[in-house]
Amino acid sequence: MRIFVKELIMRRSLSISIVIVVMGIAVNLSLSRVDQITASSSSQLELGDFLSIKYLEVLEKTRSPLTAEGGRAINLVVVQKNEDVTEVLPIINFHEGGPTFQVDHSGTIKLGNAAGLDISHYVVQILNKKEISVGFNHFPQERFVFVNDLQGVIRSKSVAGRYVNREGRPYNFQSNGIATTPTTTFKFTVGIDHVPYHFDYIENSETHQIYRFVRKKCYLDIYEVLDAIENQHGNDGSHVKLFASLREVDCK
Repeated sequence: MRIFVKELIMRRSLSISIVIVVMGIAVNLSLSRVDQITASSSSQLELGDFLSIKYLEVLEKTRSPLTAEGGRAINLVVVQKNEDVTEVLPIINFHEGGPTFQVDHSGTIKLGNAAGLDISHYVVQILNKKEISVGFNHFPQERFVFVNDLQGVIRSKSVAGRYVNREGRPYNFQSNGIATTPTTTFKFTVGIDHVPYHFDYIENSETHQIYRFVRKKCYLDIYEVLDAIENQHGNDGSHVKLFASLREVDCK
C-alpha cells in the first residue's frame, strides 16, 4: 500500500488555506507526523451548519430545495466541537452522516471516522472561518458557507412570503417558521431530506402533517399528502388533496 500526501499552502489577503489530499487503496489511520502542518486555527472556524454555495445559488433562483440539490449527494457539512478537536462532518443527502474529519488546535486535518466507508482519498480545505471546501472519494470537492440558521435560510428562500388565495384571503409563511392561514396558525419546517419524499414539502411541526408545495413563479399550490405516514420510502407525492392555491403578494 502506498500513501501519497500532497500539501498545498496558499496565501491570499493574509488568509491561509490548507489542502490535504490523501490517496491510496485505503486510508492508513495511523497517520501521525506526516500531516502535522500549521494551519488556520480551528478555533476560528464557526461551529454549526455549512451549506453548499451551489445549493444556495440554485435555491435563490428556483425557490425549490429539491431542485437545488442538483443531483449532488452532499450539500450540507456540520462543524462541531469534540473536546479539543473540531470535527467536520459531511451529511449525505441531508439524511445521514458521512465520514468525520478532525481538525486540531494547530489546524492539522486527518480522517477521524470513516463511517464504514472505504475512503481512498479526501480533500478538506479551511478557506476562512465561514467557508470550507470538502470532497472525498467520488464526491467532488465543493465549497460550503456557514449559515447561522439553517431552517431560516431554507424557509426564506423557498416559501416565506405573503400570499392570498383565490378569494383574496391572506396566508403568511414567515422565515421564523410561523404560518398563518385564514383558519389557523402553526409552526412549520421546510423539508430538505428528500429520501422519504421525492418532492418539495413543508411539515407542520406540531401535527407532522406533510404538505407538498409546487411553485410556478408567483403562484404557490400546497397539497396535503394523504399517505405521508405509511409511505416514507420514496413517496412521489401523487396521493394528495389541494390545501391552498395561492398568489404571492409581493412577487413581480
